[in-house]
Amino acid sequence: MRTKYYNHAQEEGSVMIIGGMGLIIAIMIMALLMDMGMYYNSYRRLKAVSDFANEEVTQMLPYYAYSGDYVEAFNRSLDAALDGHGYTSSNVKKSEIDRNTSLNMSWTVIVSTDIILEDEYYCMFASIIGINKIPIRVSAKSRQPMSIGEPYYDGQPYEVWGEDGADP
Repeated sequence: MRTKYYNHAQEEGSVMIIGGMGLIIAIMIMALLMDMGMYYNSYRRLKAVSDFANEEVTQMLPYYAYSGDYVEAFNRSLDAALDGHGYTSSNVKKSEIDRNTSLNMSWTVIVSTDIILEDEYYCMFASIIGINKIPIRVSAKSRQPMSIGEPYYDGQPYEVWGEDGADP
């Protein structure tokens, strides 16, 4: 009995076509992974700026606890922190500072901040499939108590309860 051998001449390039399609799909997947990695780098950069701004705010906590213009000082400090890293106030979605007193009569002022930064990553390769930009949103919240030497009531001028009428 004669063995039938496979005739490679009748293949007509179907393996080459399938291999070419596989190569194109592999390149597209690598391009999407590259976009994902660059998006993650942009997110980490914005998160670092958010953390830095939050640390700057925390360092200014005694001033915010005692000062009368703590809202303006907070906004100036946040703008300076953003400018140092290449961002502007247009990246700020929300920036709030709030100063409350403790309810347990311990003469404590509680300063809480909420900073939300936004940016957009413009995709290089994902735009082929219709994804042009991806929003980036980072939030940093902090809440810290500050003990003071005398009782404080909301609306009370700083000169009444501050240290000799001068900001610390």
